Amino acid sequence: MVVFASDGGGLQYGLAMPTGSPIYCLPPGLVLAGIYTSENPHFDVAAPDLSTFLDRLLQAVRTFAASGTPPSL
Repeated sequence: MVVFASDGGGLQYGLAMPTGSPIYCLPPGLVLAGIYTSENPHFDVAAPDLSTFLDRLLQAVRTFAASGTPPSL
């Protein structure tokens, strides 16, 4: 898993390997020396792949720009 993004509030997003696998929404945890650890074993799937995640992120940015209200991914 490669952690590549954060929502700024504790949630992190990780790409399962190999490329093309789901993007997971990770509960708050710690990344030390590139290794993510968490006491919470529950991981949600944020998107089926990176392309879909980025499309959702773009839509969230557009929604925020139009309304001023941050949507969730």
